[in-house]
Formats: sequence, C-alpha cells, structure tokens
Amino acid sequence: METQKTHTDEKKILLYELLQIIKALYPNVKTVNPYQEQIQEYLNDLPVKEQLLYKEIVHGLTLLNKQSRISERQKIITGKTDILNAMQLMDFKQLPNQNQSLEAYEKLYKKYKNKPFTKLDVQVYLRKSKSTIRRYFIDLKQLELIEKLNEKENYRALYRLKRKQQLFPEQETKSIFEQANEEWENYQSWTDLTYRT
Repeated sequence: METQKTHTDEKKILLYELLQIIKALYPNVKTVNPYQEQIQEYLNDLPVKEQLLYKEIVHGLTLLNKQSRISERQKIITGKTDILNAMQLMDFKQLPNQNQSLEAYEKLYKKYKNKPFTKLDVQVYLRKSKSTIRRYFIDLKQLELIEKLNEKENYRALYRLKRKQQLFPEQETKSIFEQANEEWENYQSWTDLTYRT
C-alpha cells in the first residue's frame, strides 16, 4: 500500500515539473476549455488540490498540442483528447466508471465505426448488463462521443459513435509508387529541344 502511495507522489512531482516547463515555454498563452462544465461534476468529488492540478494539466496539454488546436481571440481551445489524456495522467481512481466507459468506447469504435447500433447490440457485444451499458452511454454522452439518432430499429433507439476530435481530415495514404507517378505526370519542365530557338 505504501509503495503505491509513493509511486503516486512521485508521479505528481513529475507532473508539477512538467507544468513548470510548459509555463516557462508558454508564459503568456491562454487556453479555453469548452468542456469544463461537463467535466466539473466528476471533479467535484476530488480534493481542491487535485481539481487545480487537473485543470493545470488540461491547460498544459492544450498548449503542447497547440499546433493542432483551434485558436480564438489569441486563446487556444482545449480538445476532447486533452481532457481524456489529462484524466489518464491523473490516474483517476475515483472515476472507474468513466475509465471503463472510455475502454468500451474504443472497443465499440473498432466494431461499429460510423454504423448505427442499439443498446441491446452493445449489451450483447460487450457482454455487460443493461445498467452497465446505461452508465457507459451517460458518460459517453457527456463527453460528446456518442449521439442518439432520430431513427429506430424494431422500436429501439439507434445510436452512433462520434470520433474523438480530429481537426484535420484523414488523408488517403498512397504508395510511394503512386505518389512518384503523380509527380511524374504533373511535371511540366520538360522542353522539346527540336523546337527550341
């Protein structure tokens, strides 16, 4: 038990050191967290020091990822991934349900991607009880990772997963040969020496 506490204390010291480095790198840059209200109910159970540390970590992660974040009025907007990463760094043992919900989300996204599904489908696939699935859905709705559709299937509501925030659309990956071939076809610098004067 004592070793776990020491490990947690060491981890917190490292987090504080990381935050000091980030403050030194970006002393005047401000961030905006649009998800603060949604996440606050989870933070209310934590001691004030833990809440402040969490907010500082979210701020720091937003700054580290600022190249891929949207800016508004000289403030960088926090992404959902910053929030999820901060939770993982803090190792919230007070939020076991949410961590399980996020693990369930990853499993469901591998299976369904953008396809609609019902709660019963999820219950069967994850082999979890109805109440557990209900808790997962509540957590994922608060993090805006799932949406309820207007359609129904056999009188059951349909849902669809949203992907974690991606600011840049995924580009098609082409083989090196295809990329080189495109460059060759578009090359305009060749001149016919017979027509040269």
